[in-house]
Amino acid sequence: MPIISSIVSSVVNIFTKILPFLFAYKAGKNSAEKKELEDAIEKNREADKIEEDIDRMADDAVTSELRKRWRRKDVL
Repeated sequence: MPIISSIVSSVVNIFTKILPFLFAYKAGKNSAEKKELEDAIEKNREADKIEEDIDRMADDAVTSELRKRWRRKDVL
């Protein structure tokens, strides 16, 4: 019996030493996933806002804005 209790005690000790690391890893992983999702939502909102702005503009205004943005700085 002492051998079995010694083995069980060793296994329990290993788990008690490993579990905090596993919980910390899991918490960090969840935090990173949450941050990625928040960033994706923010980028999606920004893209939606840009689309709404473009939809409100007339076609010639959109063309003019794009030409301003894409024009080479050193020409004219």
